[in-house]
Amino acid sequence: MLVNNTFDYHAAANATVPVLPVAEETQQFRIAITDSTESSWVNVFTSVPEVGGPFNQGALDLGNTTWVQNVLTHPPSLPVTQFVAQWNGLGWIEAGGPTSDDLYQHSPGVFRLVGSSRDTAYHTYEVLEPSPILEATNAPPALVIGSAIKYDLLKQSLAVVDDGPSRLITIQGKPDIDNYSLHELQRFPLLVLYGFEAHNPAKAARLLGAYVRSGGGVFADVAGDSKLAAQLSAHGAPLPVSSWTPLELDGSWGFTRPASALTSGIDVTRFSPAVFARSEPYLVETAERIAPNAKVVLASGSLPVVVAGGAGAGVVVESGLNLPYHDAVYSNTTEASLLARIIDAVRDQSWTTTQPAYSTPAITADSDRLGVESAKGVLFRETDSPDWKASVNGRSVATYPAGPDYIYVPLDAKLGGRGTVVFRYHLSLTEWAAIAITTGTLLVVALYILDVPGRLGALRTRFERAHL
Repeated sequence: MLVNNTFDYHAAANATVPVLPVAEETQQFRIAITDSTESSWVNVFTSVPEVGGPFNQGALDLGNTTWVQNVLTHPPSLPVTQFVAQWNGLGWIEAGGPTSDDLYQHSPGVFRLVGSSRDTAYHTYEVLEPSPILEATNAPPALVIGSAIKYDLLKQSLAVVDDGPSRLITIQGKPDIDNYSLHELQRFPLLVLYGFEAHNPAKAARLLGAYVRSGGGVFADVAGDSKLAAQLSAHGAPLPVSSWTPLELDGSWGFTRPASALTSGIDVTRFSPAVFARSEPYLVETAERIAPNAKVVLASGSLPVVVAGGAGAGVVVESGLNLPYHDAVYSNTTEASLLARIIDAVRDQSWTTTQPAYSTPAITADSDRLGVESAKGVLFRETDSPDWKASVNGRSVATYPAGPDYIYVPLDAKLGGRGTVVFRYHLSLTEWAAIAITTGTLLVVALYILDVPGRLGALRTRFERAHL
C-alpha cells in the first residue's frame, strides 16, 4: 500500500521502499530492484516500470539482464553504474539485501538518497540525470558488424568509461558486411568491424570502399579476422593494412608511440598485462604491409599494431589488439579511453550532436508515440523483438537493436529531423496460434471435467424416450 509516498512491503519483506509519487512522467523512467529475495513486485503497487526483481525470469536477453543486475547490486565503478543506469532508463535504484551501496552513498552528484526501510536494510536512490525510456537523440549511432559475443565485449568495454547513449549509440548489426546495402550503411556515421564475416569478400570490399569515400568512418579490430581483412584489402577495400602477422605476447605490450593525436595524453604503460584469460600468452596481430598514406598509431616494439588511414572523406583505423576483449576482462580505464577515442575519431565528422527537440511522449498499453521536431534518430528503451513495429509519419520503418538490446530508429535526412514516430506492439501469428491452441485445450479440458458429452448423451436419451 502507499503510505506517505512510500511502498510499504513490511507485511511481506519488512522493507519500505520510498519512491516519488506516481505521476505521468514516471512512465518514462524505471526503478531497479537489486534484491531478488523480495517477495513483492513493485508493479503491484505502481505503474512505474521495473528492471530486475524476482519476476524477471522471462527476460528475452538473460545474459544482459544478469550483467545489469550484477552491476546494480555490486557496483564495480561509478562510470559502469552510470552507463547501465542511462541505457536502462533508470529513475530510481533500490539497493537492498546483500547489496553493497557504498557507491550510491558516496556519489551525491549522481544519486540522491530518497529514503530507507524501517529496518534500514533497503535504500532507494534517485538518479539525478535520468534518461527517458523514449527519446529523440542526435548521438551518433555506430553499426557494429560482427558476432553477438563480440558486440557484448565492445559494450562492456565502453561501459568502463561510461561512453553511453548520450555520446554513442551502439547498434548490434549482422555478422556479414555484405548483408547490407550501401544505402543502409550510410544511415550510420561509423562502422565497427569486430568478429566480422563476408559471404562475398569482393562485394564487401566494394561496399566498404564506397562507404568510406562518401565520408563514413570504420574501426576494425582484426584480431582473429586478419585473413579476411587481408582479403578485403586485396579486393580494394580502403584498409590501411594489407597483410597481418600474429605475435604472441607474454605479459608485456612493449608499446612505442609514434606521434599521433589518437594516443596523445593516453599513458599506454597503464594498460593491464598482455595476458589472455589472466593466465595465458596473449595473441595480437601486427601489420606486415601498410598503405603508403597510412600512419602507425601504436606499435609493439617496432611492429605496428594500430594503424590509421582512409580514402576520400572517410577515416579508417585498424587494430590487431583485440582491445574490446582485453578491456572487458580487465576493466582498464586507459584501454577503454583509447577505444572510445578511436571510435569517436573515425566517425563522419559532419554528424552534428546538437541538442534534439521533441514533444512529451504519449504512452498507452500497446503503443508509444513521439513527436520529433529536430533529431537524427529515436531511441526506445524497450526490449527489441519482432512484435514491436515502428512507423514515421504513418510509414513503416526499419528498427535496429541498440545498446543492451533496445530499439533505435534512424530518421531519414529528407524529413529534416522532423516527424511523428510510433512504436506499436503486435502479437505475431505464432503467438496468436499459441493463444488459440491454449484456449482450445482449456475448452476441451473444461468439457471433460464437466462431462458435457455424457450429459448431452443422457439428455438426448431422455428426449428420445419421451417421444416414443
